[in-house]
Amino acid sequence: MTKQVKILFLTLLFLLGGIALQFTSCRKTPTEPSQPGISLEAEDVAVTEVWLRVRTQAQSGRLTLFRNDSIIVTIPDSLLGVYPANGGTLRSGLDTLIVDEGLLPKHTYTYKLTRTLPFGLSESTRLTVTTMDTTSHNFTWEIDTLGDGASSVLYDVAIINDTLAYAVGEIYKRDSTGQFEVDPYNVAKWDGKKWHLLKVSFRDYGNPTVWPGVLKAVYGFSADNIYVASSANLLKWNGTSWQEKAFFMTDISWNGRVKKIWGSSENYMHLVGDNGAIYFFNGVSWRRLESGTDVDLTDIWGTQDEQEIWTCGWNWQGGSVIIRKHGSSWQTVWNGQTPTPPYLYKGSMSTLWSAGRTEFLIASGDLFRHSFLNTSILRFEIVITPSGWYRFNFGNFPYRLRGTASNNIIAVGDGAMVWHFNGRTWFRYEQLRNENDRLYGLAVLDNLIVAVGTRYGEGPFRYALVIRGSR
Repeated sequence: MTKQVKILFLTLLFLLGGIALQFTSCRKTPTEPSQPGISLEAEDVAVTEVWLRVRTQAQSGRLTLFRNDSIIVTIPDSLLGVYPANGGTLRSGLDTLIVDEGLLPKHTYTYKLTRTLPFGLSESTRLTVTTMDTTSHNFTWEIDTLGDGASSVLYDVAIINDTLAYAVGEIYKRDSTGQFEVDPYNVAKWDGKKWHLLKVSFRDYGNPTVWPGVLKAVYGFSADNIYVASSANLLKWNGTSWQEKAFFMTDISWNGRVKKIWGSSENYMHLVGDNGAIYFFNGVSWRRLESGTDVDLTDIWGTQDEQEIWTCGWNWQGGSVIIRKHGSSWQTVWNGQTPTPPYLYKGSMSTLWSAGRTEFLIASGDLFRHSFLNTSILRFEIVITPSGWYRFNFGNFPYRLRGTASNNIIAVGDGAMVWHFNGRTWFRYEQLRNENDRLYGLAVLDNLIVAVGTRYGEGPFRYALVIRGSR
């Protein structure tokens, strides 16, 4: 299939779906003043592709879209005024997106949209965009193990800045007699030079005793605004002390242990966990939200405007789900045990992440890109090679996916798997590969990666594991 045919195919697909998209990493120059009948905007500018929104209120006239001097697509009169705009009520004209693929990084392109009218009349508008540059794959790596063995593990990590990070889990050390301490260290704090182990005590579900139990999730807004979660308790570090924000003692029903936290602010936080558990905290009070599933939810992420929050999960019984909160309502996007669309999905959906305004990346063994502005747009991650293209596969099970932009995305998992996407290519760091390592948690800044998990030793012993990458 030629490039122009592929673009035309995608364009017609978008027309049929009435799609309106808006991507996050958009960098564009202002458009020329729009002509009365047509407009052209860049909704997303990535490294190798540009998403263009075409609008016209007219019901006649052929539209032609050019990139420099090349025609990308022509939309005939017969398609104008036929398809609903933005997935809503049918209205006159056209409002859709066209994707231009296979572009060069950090390259400037000029687009022109022309509307041809009867009797040779026409109108046009132009738009100039510059694609994003790729980021470097060149990270320097350091590996730390924490604890003296036993069942030490870190489940999650949050980076506050280049010299401050928090990881949570359960880390066991030997006492002066050589015996393992009963109570674990459950917080590891990074000061830019070394890790400091802390024991944070709290009450948990079914055990009113205050003690340093296992912590599963951490989420940070600033140095004096850190949240950690146990099975059924939320704790806040305010810069001076840990404050209990327990919800298991309130009048909401508790149905599953917490595994992940996401929030746009401390007054808008969601926690997910076992048995399809979703809890909402507004900074003062708690609500339990119905997810419609009993599958364990393993990850959650959302947009800063709070309009899109997606969660996913899986269990050993073969269940797997993707659930979406759009506006105020929750709905199932995909259920692996129910033969309903979208059929493209398969496997155990373990983690997801979004750059912010357009689509979510969702991982099992494969990687999927799913638009949240129109959920009918779903595609595999495709890798282009000199010999052709193939569907990207991680090679190991991915536990966490995070990033900072569409050209800086990290995935980690079994076998100390660490992948980096620079906007154009995926790269795996083979020097980190170790079949005794599992990476469960991940946090990413522009030039810093911190992944945490566990390293299996001899017999039953496990050590908490931290892998840090910097560039």
